[in-house]
Amino acid sequence: MNKLYLFFLPVSLMFAQSDTISVQSHDHIDLVWNGNYDQYVDFPEANSYEKILMDFTMGCATGGCSHWDYTISIFLMEPTGSFDSSIFSLDTLDIDSLQVDTTWNVYELKEKFEIGRLITPYGNYMDWVQPNDPNDLFDDQWTHSYIFDLTDFGPLLTDSAATIRVHYGGWSSGFSATVDFHFIEGIPPRNVLAIDNMYPVGSYSYESLADNVHIPVINKSFTNEVKGLAIKTYVSGHGHEGPQNCCEWISKQHSIAINGDNIYQWDVWKDCGMIPIYPQGGTWPFDRAGWCPGTAVDLQVSELTDFVDFGEETNFDYNVQAYANNGEQSGTFIVSNTIFSFGAPN
Repeated sequence: MNKLYLFFLPVSLMFAQSDTISVQSHDHIDLVWNGNYDQYVDFPEANSYEKILMDFTMGCATGGCSHWDYTISIFLMEPTGSFDSSIFSLDTLDIDSLQVDTTWNVYELKEKFEIGRLITPYGNYMDWVQPNDPNDLFDDQWTHSYIFDLTDFGPLLTDSAATIRVHYGGWSSGFSATVDFHFIEGIPPRNVLAIDNMYPVGSYSYESLADNVHIPVINKSFTNEVKGLAIKTYVSGHGHEGPQNCCEWISKQHSIAINGDNIYQWDVWKDCGMIPIYPQGGTWPFDRAGWCPGTAVDLQVSELTDFVDFGEETNFDYNVQAYANNGEQSGTFIVSNTIFSFGAPN
């Protein structure tokens, strides 16, 4: 005889849900010209967060969407405690004895940590400036959301007030940015003990990267508490140099080396034929170096725990395959490498 067994789970288990704290830094900010769009935000107090997510919602600017693919980077501007100054104004008091009253602009130096990067779409079909345009295939409330996992940035995002910078690399209006952070309470996979930039975030020529001009080998030591290590890399190729239009239109191999050995190697290349924002204008279906119009830039996570002796000083290097001396060396890669030191797994 067949028997039927019924199992009942406690309601608290069936419907268990973590508490979430949400904080917004940017609210439909128009990105209308190349530059920085900074907002000051108060983050929640330090706590145990299983997950920290950043939701970047892109829409069109008030005057419509740009027709071009532009780079948008989101930075956490971490105060360094050091200050610098620049001349704000000069007022000549006496010409004969050359007495000048100088007003100085004093500001705190901040270190940039890249927490997300994306490329705007070719916005032809999102542009509704002409309401009867047959190309107007989206309504005027069009948005697209990009989710970035910032759990490992927790120590910089909690128990602090900080500046969140949206850098718009465009030269025309434009798009809009809404940025929300969600802190989901719980136990993270690993506790983060330290966060360091491997090199300054920036745009580097292919030649300078391959020849280690601006990103030399670095040496790093670890405290006894460190049990894990990972490097997270955003890299996107740009430019139309040489016979294969480097570095946007050709795949190049990048790598992370430890003590001279390439541990992680990957091709900076992305398939653009099946991206979610469709249709677009321009050359959106063609593959590119780490990005596509309308998508987030690929994030490379190099888990290095098994390759590091934490009791010894270790040297790290970021390498790019050798270039051909045919003009392609003038192409560029936008690169950020962030090193995360972890405690033992939870």
